[in-house]
Amino acid sequence: MGLIERIGSIVAPIAVALYAVLYIGMEQIYGIFGINPQQAGIDQSVLLGRLMGTLVLLLLVLIPAVCLIVGICWLIDKVTVGFTCGDLAGKE
Repeated sequence: MGLIERIGSIVAPIAVALYAVLYIGMEQIYGIFGINPQQAGIDQSVLLGRLMGTLVLLLLVLIPAVCLIVGICWLIDKVTVGFTCGDLAGKE
């Protein structure tokens, strides 16, 4: 339960910041045309849906990428049999 609370304390501010940036960006984009997002049919629920879709897509990309990096590091460790530069210099 503590881990979930820690993750929530990190993810919540990031999600709020992303939502704010998305909202400001939408206002700027539609401001070019002289309208606001509400006049174009973009309300806060649409923005929240787009944000959640972006976060889910980001997780679907980042999780395999992190797993690939960890796997490559593990493979390098197995190939080099834990050999480090300190072993080369005679240090233990």
